[in-house]
Amino acid sequence: MVHKNTKLVEWTIPEYEQREKSPDWYWGIGIIGVAGVVLSAVFGNFLLAVLIFISGLLLIVFSTKHPEMVAVEISEQGIAVQNKLFPYHNVKSFWILDRGEGISKIVLNIDRMVNPILSLPVHPEIPLEDLRNVMLEFVIEEEMDEPVGDKISDALGF
Repeated sequence: MVHKNTKLVEWTIPEYEQREKSPDWYWGIGIIGVAGVVLSAVFGNFLLAVLIFISGLLLIVFSTKHPEMVAVEISEQGIAVQNKLFPYHNVKSFWILDRGEGISKIVLNIDRMVNPILSLPVHPEIPLEDLRNVMLEFVIEEEMDEPVGDKISDALGF
């Protein structure tokens, strides 16, 4: 955990925006899933049929999951997300996306093989210019977009 005396900025926010799903959304997932399973079985690809069935089921289960609260701390040591510290020497660059209407994210390019782009929602009460100035003390700013997985999740209504 980051030491209290070195915190520069901190906030807590839900890990994602919970969206209500209409019955049509669930029907759509069900119809697409059943069609995929049937087509896979017709073509003799039973493994794909099982994977499509499991994927559809998981989509429905995760759509009902409520977001957890995520604590983000920016300190002199690095960026801590839920007690996982990313030291500044592992953070290649950052970018702040401002979508307007209080919706903004800080995107971090982290030096790791799997999932190197980390996108964190920023609490609406955090001044983005202050956050940017704090980050510029430790990391270079480089224009980036949010990860493709985040865009797909938004398109699917997650």
